[in-house]
Amino acid sequence: MPNEPPEQYSSEQVSRIIQRALQSEREADISQAELIETGKEMGLDEAKIKAAIEAERQESNHRKILQRRKTGFYWHLYSYLVVNVGLVVINSLVPGPWWFQWSVLGWGIGIACHGKAVFSSSGNP
Repeated sequence: MPNEPPEQYSSEQVSRIIQRALQSEREADISQAELIETGKEMGLDEAKIKAAIEAERQESNHRKILQRRKTGFYWHLYSYLVVNVGLVVINSLVPGPWWFQWSVLGWGIGIACHGKAVFSSSGNP
């Protein structure tokens, strides 16, 4: 019908439409200039777009750092478990007093501190 007004979209709909379009073209990355141009076409201020781009870059770097820290902690925990299970086995096979608990306790304190540093400071890279 030629006399109908053009369809209007809310900013939420525009965001979802753009997300869907981006998902369908995963192989083609968008340059920063294209991103700024798209934002300007949507009526956004260029300075705000650039600030949002920088904020996204910082958050992405923070997520990468946090993921590396978590991976390091899990490897530390894995080695702690493997070594201390081995020490328990050795200690149970040789005669004499129990001594494995000192390794479990000492290294366990280190694991606890490492875990606290990684998981309680998720806001600080």
